Amino acid sequence: MYLILETRSDSPGQSPASLVKVLLASERGDLWEVTWAASESTHAQWALWRSCRPKTAGEHANAMRVPQSRGGTGMLGPMSDLDECAVVLTAGYGSRLFPVTAVVQKSLMPILNYPVLHYVLADLVAAGVRDIAIVVDQGDRAIGEYVTGVPTAREELASRGWARKYQAIEAAHTELAAARFTLIEQDVSSGDYGTAVPASLAAEFVGDRCCFYSSGDDLLLAPVGGSNTADVAALRAAADGCAAAMQVARVPAERKDRYGMVELEARGSGWRLGSLTEKSSAARGSYANISRYYLTPEAFRTVCSIGRNPETGERMITDALVRLQQDSSVGVSIASGSYYDCGSVDGWHEANVAMHRFSRERPADCR
Repeated sequence: MYLILETRSDSPGQSPASLVKVLLASERGDLWEVTWAASESTHAQWALWRSCRPKTAGEHANAMRVPQSRGGTGMLGPMSDLDECAVVLTAGYGSRLFPVTAVVQKSLMPILNYPVLHYVLADLVAAGVRDIAIVVDQGDRAIGEYVTGVPTAREELASRGWARKYQAIEAAHTELAAARFTLIEQDVSSGDYGTAVPASLAAEFVGDRCCFYSSGDDLLLAPVGGSNTADVAALRAAADGCAAAMQVARVPAERKDRYGMVELEARGSGWRLGSLTEKSSAARGSYANISRYYLTPEAFRTVCSIGRNPETGERMITDALVRLQQDSSVGVSIASGSYYDCGSVDGWHEANVAMHRFSRERPADCR
């Protein structure tokens, strides 16, 4: 059994938390619906979701679906009515940023005054992706608050007569409002760990659709005249004729041991994966895997089925890519933007410096 929460505003001036619909659906298709007027706080919604959800971590039951409808009635449609979706990975300890990530989710670390996750989501939405699942830590509530426009902040600020202070939050939410978000919990303490695990948790959400599969704590910063949206579109295009595609970026030679390094093979007017070596200073190639993928349904099923790596004990999406390369081919898109690994102290600091410079040089293009 799984639980779906829908918030709906019946008028533009009404709080989106004013009406809540709860649907309890069983695996055999039975449906129970309850609608009630809620208070001005979303805490009750989250409390209900937390108390009613089943305890099996691997079921799709851990998902909270939040249809985004900014101007009026909410709509609860089938999540499989689109040909394409995205799964964004945010769960994990973030130990490279300890101690701050012991209390702050790593994908919510700020790049200037936006969390790094915002840039990832906004790029997907701008590229036309309308159905996005975010795999979150078990019990996390902050990400759900953020993608719904932080309604608790709006209510608190409005009650104090500070509605204008909410404008920055509203502007951020506007960039995400065209998409529907599903939150899927991952229990990272369960012993099942690695970049392929979220795929298994999101399998029902994805269904038979093509899927972007991306880390939520990496940043691409477009060059002058470039576009992050174009990079997302290029990743999608790189999968044409392939089982999957991955995106890479050039990194300094002295940082090869931090990333999975990719050798490219020219194929027609594009690139294919030649080899992939994990975190070795002796790795060949100048391009790093930046944890952005485009998966066909076949490729997604391969990721879901991958077992634990005998060396790391983790279920790794890179192992699935190697298998796909052996059976067919994996397209490669070279990102035009500069890549920053915001899950490390150095990468997070460099991303902030670069974004600050970017905001001063191109304020009209900066969020």
